Amino acid sequence: MSAADVNAFALGMTGDYTLENDKSVGWNWKSGVYNVPTGGASSLILHFNMNIGSCPAVQFCVNYKNGGISYRSARDGFGFELDWTEFYTTTRKPSAGDVGALPVSGGVINGNLGIGTP
Repeated sequence: MSAADVNAFALGMTGDYTLENDKSVGWNWKSGVYNVPTGGASSLILHFNMNIGSCPAVQFCVNYKNGGISYRSARDGFGFELDWTEFYTTTRKPSAGDVGALPVSGGVINGNLGIGTP
């Protein structure tokens, strides 16, 4: 019995090849685990494709040495319309600029600002 017999993907890398970059796995490819070299290291792409619905596929890209995890999702039959979106974690926190806040060092606010009760 194989993984395909029970609609699962096998342990290990899907296929017997290494991809060129993190955009190489197409939205309509076979579900599985793909390897992407990243200049001296590699990333793992975990791809799920059910080929139906408004979101037929999703991918997760996990970088070497806890270097981050990102995702992207496909739409209808159009594939991936947006680039990877990174997850923020306790070890990969967003900067003030990432969330539209002022940095600890200060900054300038234009417009009205209220502190306390309105």
